[in-house]
Amino acid sequence: YSDKGFHIKLGFTGMRLNSTQNMQSYRGRTENFEEDLFADVPTIVGDSEAVELSSAEGSTYTFPGGLSINNLTLAIPELYIGTLFGTDVYGRYLWLPLPGELTTIQLYGGGIRHDFGRYFLPEYVKWYLSYSYHSASLSAKMNSINQFALTQLGVQLNRIGFYALFGYEINQMELNIGEEGTAPFRVLTIYENSPYRFGGGMNLTFKHFDFYGEYSMADPVSISVGFSVGI
Repeated sequence: YSDKGFHIKLGFTGMRLNSTQNMQSYRGRTENFEEDLFADVPTIVGDSEAVELSSAEGSTYTFPGGLSINNLTLAIPELYIGTLFGTDVYGRYLWLPLPGELTTIQLYGGGIRHDFGRYFLPEYVKWYLSYSYHSASLSAKMNSINQFALTQLGVQLNRIGFYALFGYEINQMELNIGEEGTAPFRVLTIYENSPYRFGGGMNLTFKHFDFYGEYSMADPVSISVGFSVGI
């Protein structure tokens, strides 16, 4: 929850994200082959087993298996600035080298949140509306954009607070099939089919330290915990 007065905080959030079926497979089509054949095949994070299709003449076409990544856990640095007229803003950035085929992961984004409850609710009741934007990429294989509009309603009792959340989420993911500059190569765009999210969270607030956790249900499930220090 937003503090009274101006503050700057630097923190880390640990996030665990589960991959959905949309992220793990797509409807693949043979390229430069004797026939146009279709099958559900793994993405780079999907099942490790390759999918092999055969033509009427007996030729085979193989879609390679993925890396079997069912979830991803990251610790992401964050910078918070607030509270200006009941409004907080934050930014996140992460770049990490990875072993193997993925080589790197990059994530950046931020958000803004305003305390609308300050106008007509008791001081201990908190009602926020917020918007966030995040972009993530795995090497040159996968790029995703996440936009999230969220409302939070809860109570702040001295140092501890509890809240429920409900939001509308838009996810767009681009999969690069093949190697760019070579044939076959194409970009597959996937849109998330479960836009509504709900869950809850809690926070512990001290003079210079904050600890918090949040659980967001629907598909995919996400869990985040973190802390921040500041002035």
